[in-house]
Amino acid sequence: MNRLPLIGALLVGCLVPLKCSGHGNPITVNVTDGRLTISNGLELSAGFVSFAYDYHEDAYLDIAPGNTQGSTLPGFDVSGMEVNSELFLEIVSRPDFTDPATPIRWLWFWDKETQETAVAPEDPFLRIASQRGFGDVRVTQFASMTASMSVKALEPRASDIGTHQHPFIYLLDDAPTANYGAYGVFARLTSPNYEASEPFLIALNHSLSSDEYADAARQINASAALPGDYDRNDTVDGSDFLVWQRTLGSTADLAGDGSLNGVVDATDLEIWKENFGRAWASAAAMPLAGAVPEPASAAILACAGIVLRCCGVTVPRAKRERTAQPRCSAKRATIASPIVSAEVAAGDGALSTLTTLPCASMRKSSTSAPSGRSACARTPAGAGIR
Repeated sequence: MNRLPLIGALLVGCLVPLKCSGHGNPITVNVTDGRLTISNGLELSAGFVSFAYDYHEDAYLDIAPGNTQGSTLPGFDVSGMEVNSELFLEIVSRPDFTDPATPIRWLWFWDKETQETAVAPEDPFLRIASQRGFGDVRVTQFASMTASMSVKALEPRASDIGTHQHPFIYLLDDAPTANYGAYGVFARLTSPNYEASEPFLIALNHSLSSDEYADAARQINASAALPGDYDRNDTVDGSDFLVWQRTLGSTADLAGDGSLNGVVDATDLEIWKENFGRAWASAAAMPLAGAVPEPASAAILACAGIVLRCCGVTVPRAKRERTAQPRCSAKRATIASPIVSAEVAAGDGALSTLTTLPCASMRKSSTSAPSGRSACARTPAGAGIR
């Protein structure tokens, strides 16, 4: 595929808005019940967000003015908004959970050479500039460079609605030369007329294959989420266990795939157990290491261990060695056999009931556990489980 440099296009863009059509996979924007919604991105199962943009083969960084690498992708395809209403792109910072110090990060980097999320050499900046004269935002990896982290994307004209527009130029600092990889920011769409969208990842491709880009997006997304937080509420609790339990063995629904190995398995349960009780909050509100779990915490962790044992899964001892689990707000747990009921702390602090059936229910309907095997967690009682 021929890659024509962006120099001419971007120079024109300095004089008049650059409008491109039919290239890349746009961020598809709509309005549902008064809220901005997004779709059409690369789907991400485990991590902070659900979508990454732009994974199309045409979406890559190329030579641009001012010692930068640039692109006009991803674009936007907006429907459902009122003409002349306002649409803003707001950059969102997140803690980097791959670093024990969990520094707040704005610009993320996945290294083509190491195939891992990393800190980019020379701390390059990324500039997202409006092609319609609405300003820009600039970030480095660990700092914002502009007073506001929000820039207007569109005041949609009638001709903008339902068409693929390119309101931004994305410019990556290339002096000194930027390392190959993916450079990403988390963002959301806002408007004074509508509720904000869910956050998403804009990951810019700097000389990656399609497979590498997908790996980069998954790893950056996972780096910005608490390990074991499978329901994406910034707390690792009983609700995440239910997500893991519901998707156990799946290679399609990977909401519980914390290890990013393409299947929800025992490794993902260990990740949840090792991080149970953690929450993203101020240091004063973080759980203390070595705290003794209250009964309901211990009950759900015990049920988690039973899941592994009753399914014949052995976890290496090295992975079992960890600090004691932090305290939980749940007050009690009730255990019955052969069907186990444990009251576990839900994500909102309320108590919900988890009903557990014998392990045979993982493979077929059964009312009793197979001979020589314990009852184990499988089926949650009630509705509303993700």
